[in-house]
Amino acid sequence: MNRALLLIVCDFLLISLLALARFDSPKEDLLVQESGSEELQNNTDQDLIDVLKYYLETEENENRREIEELETDKDALEGLLRETRDDLKEREEIATRLESEKKNLTQRYKEKSEQLITTDKERAALIENLSITREQAGANKERAKLLQEQLQSREQELAQQERDLLSAIQARINVEREKQKVITELKIQETENKLLEQNLIAAKAEIDTVRVEKDVIQQQATKLAEGVTNLTEQSTLIQEEIRQLQPRSPNSIFNEFKTNRVYLSFDAESRGIIGLRSRRYDAKSILISDGKSVYALVHTHDTPFRLSDEGAGLANVTGSLNVGDKQMSILQVGFLTADPRMLVVAVSIQVGEQLGIHAFSVSKEPLKYPEAVLIGSDEGYFGETDFKLDHRGDRYLMMQTRLFNQLFGEFSPSRSDLVFAKTGSFMGLMINKQYCALIDNFKVDEKFIIGSNFNSKQSEAVVSRQYKRLLNLPLELQ
Repeated sequence: MNRALLLIVCDFLLISLLALARFDSPKEDLLVQESGSEELQNNTDQDLIDVLKYYLETEENENRREIEELETDKDALEGLLRETRDDLKEREEIATRLESEKKNLTQRYKEKSEQLITTDKERAALIENLSITREQAGANKERAKLLQEQLQSREQELAQQERDLLSAIQARINVEREKQKVITELKIQETENKLLEQNLIAAKAEIDTVRVEKDVIQQQATKLAEGVTNLTEQSTLIQEEIRQLQPRSPNSIFNEFKTNRVYLSFDAESRGIIGLRSRRYDAKSILISDGKSVYALVHTHDTPFRLSDEGAGLANVTGSLNVGDKQMSILQVGFLTADPRMLVVAVSIQVGEQLGIHAFSVSKEPLKYPEAVLIGSDEGYFGETDFKLDHRGDRYLMMQTRLFNQLFGEFSPSRSDLVFAKTGSFMGLMINKQYCALIDNFKVDEKFIIGSNFNSKQSEAVVSRQYKRLLNLPLELQ
């Protein structure tokens, strides 16, 4: 029973009690009116019961309506809950899709960032080359003309880099527009966009600096009158450095190899049971430059100084380096520190120029590309092959070999083959069928004289020590 109904019942009872009370009647009247009071009391009770029934029915009807309303609200809430669950599932799908798009956009941004870093490094190298050229420049009008052509070429490259940067920024802006759907990434993308804009400003400032330097160099070039040879050498070095940055096709490298082939010949006399025996050793090679000197490199197996024989019995050895009808006598040979099986012959720069042969430069970044160009020592095959650095050190590269290459006629690495980087620079020499000795310098471990001053005991001792060096290497490298 609610509070309002209870108050009504109490008021009704109080009024009934007051109506039945007779405060002014004498005692004798009570006896006379007793029968009438009982009848009134009965009527009052009946009325009270009727009122109570009415209010109970009213309350029951109200409770029934409330229950019906609650059931109606329950159905509505269940429908709303189903709609909420469906909406939540749809939102989860959207969030998953947005997360996938976010990862894709992040990957694209990372690639663009790596491209920008590579561009910055190349630009820094070009600016450094310009600075070196400016400090060492000394030339006449012809030198100034060459320098101006180089500067114009660099200006075009820098302009292309500026366009690439603008393209990268435009691509970044497009990425930003796509990422507007991901609200949580908005601040990060805005920060990255600012960094790209700062890089663009820095690049423009560098370009302006290069242009100013160009004007200064052009002004100085009008006053130069000598040093043409130095500028030509410097220009050649710069062009060579730029060329080494670009990968080349195996056909182009092989063609350059054939054009600049040199031949080493060794005539050896060895002591036998019936007297002296003569034998000729022919080896094919190239000229290699470390920036200071020029060298010809061959495998000891192609010479009289084979380590397996330890140079025993050699009475006299003469040698020559041949290019066409031109010939140079070999007076001294040496074993490289990098590997005892590599025999090197030093050639003066002047002799190299007289022979008219281009010297291959030593690769400054041999591990830049995962493939190398391998050319057979007999020129019978060439092609690209994968390699990886040997886990025991950085002096040997393990070349990929396949049995199918041999079965189907493709190239397969073998001893004495020459290995070039994809840029065309020289990397090393195959010491066996699987490993290549990496060459970045021509430091000699031991050397001796051949020709008229050949000392058989000295050569035998040197070859014997080199053989011991070979035995100290791991078995698969021998």
